[in-house]
Amino acid sequence: MKRRLLLATLAAIQLLCMAPALPTEAVPGAAPPIRIKAGSTRAAAEAARALDAYLAGDLPLAGATYQAILGHEPRHRSALLGMATIAQRQQRWAVAENYYLLAIEADPQDVWAQAGLLNLKAMAEPQAAESRLKSLAQSQPGVFLPHFALGNLYAALGRWNEAQRAYQRAVGADPDNPDALFNLAVGLDHLRQPDLAAGYYRQALAAAERRPSAVSAAAINLRLAALASGGAR
Repeated sequence: MKRRLLLATLAAIQLLCMAPALPTEAVPGAAPPIRIKAGSTRAAAEAARALDAYLAGDLPLAGATYQAILGHEPRHRSALLGMATIAQRQQRWAVAENYYLLAIEADPQDVWAQAGLLNLKAMAEPQAAESRLKSLAQSQPGVFLPHFALGNLYAALGRWNEAQRAYQRAVGADPDNPDALFNLAVGLDHLRQPDLAAGYYRQALAAAERRPSAVSAAAINLRLAALASGGAR
């Protein structure tokens, strides 16, 4: 029974490891600021309300507000990225891809949109995605999403040493991101560093109380209990 419980816990953790990233480019200090056209005070106010709703976990209100922005500013970066991320949270992959493509069409140099799209496509063409994500991560070391997406790719391929390093950089770019903290813990767990993993699992739990995420408190608490009792993979 104990063995089955541990395997179920690990399966949940490994599944959550591929959770979509959050749009922390809209949070001060996390990445380049939102670019708003001069005079677009209405869009700026609506974007702020949408972000507040998103951070409060109200995805329907956030989505409706972003849609309202796009109704009068179809190329608004924050709204396009917000809609893409909400679609990812809802596992509507084709919808998310379309919004990322629209963001890239509006600004072909948008690192966040490029990395988000690559994160969606990584499993179909892992070598091409790895090369492009590494380039984005090197050119924009302070932007969260390229590092996070690269870590997800490495994790899916079982390259846990590289995944752990990528997730460490993602945490460096956005220290309070619960998904990044959680994925770093998973990487350390796979590398048989239980004490470090437990510390990051706890940080992920604390961060998830402040920001919306794909983190499962129940799964983490089960894994923490297993680690505390000497549980191993």
